[in-house]
Amino acid sequence: MTNASELRRLLVPLTSASSYHLRMSVGHDPLVSPARLLHAVVSAPDMPRGDRPVPSWPPAVEELEQCLRLLTFSDDQVLALLVAACTEDLAYEGSIGPWASDGTPVGPWAPEIVRPILRQVARLLGPQTRWWSNCTFPEWCFDTGDFHDGVSRWPVTDHTFDRALVGIGDQATFTVLAFAED
Repeated sequence: MTNASELRRLLVPLTSASSYHLRMSVGHDPLVSPARLLHAVVSAPDMPRGDRPVPSWPPAVEELEQCLRLLTFSDDQVLALLVAACTEDLAYEGSIGPWASDGTPVGPWAPEIVRPILRQVARLLGPQTRWWSNCTFPEWCFDTGDFHDGVSRWPVTDHTFDRALVGIGDQATFTVLAFAED
């Protein structure tokens, strides 16, 4: 089994059809640019459009290249970003749900369920994985766990908020795109 196949198998619990504003993609070619990997996600036929009309959709690969920045964070910090992207609503601070009748999160989107899966994803990508994002985060975000304030963003969708994380490992790639409307 290839690393990309194993990644896809691991992510099955997180990629079921739902109303969540999250898209994930796994690739097998580490020579593809981060912008091309992200372009495949934002231009997919099932990618919902946001509320803000833009002159041309989807954005060109060259436009996405201008939005992505290489991240220089530790593996634990990148894991924190991945967990936040999969569990937090970008428009409103808090969990993206689903919630039980008592208000507690249930389903695959709770951090305690997502974190071990994403830790395995990072392990399969390998220790030399390089990560890009359309957001920059101050160091204090990692100290507080607040990835909403102080974040600079370069939009990659026509949604009010979006956060892309693209990881390129030795034998596989992983793209996460979270988006939300205000």
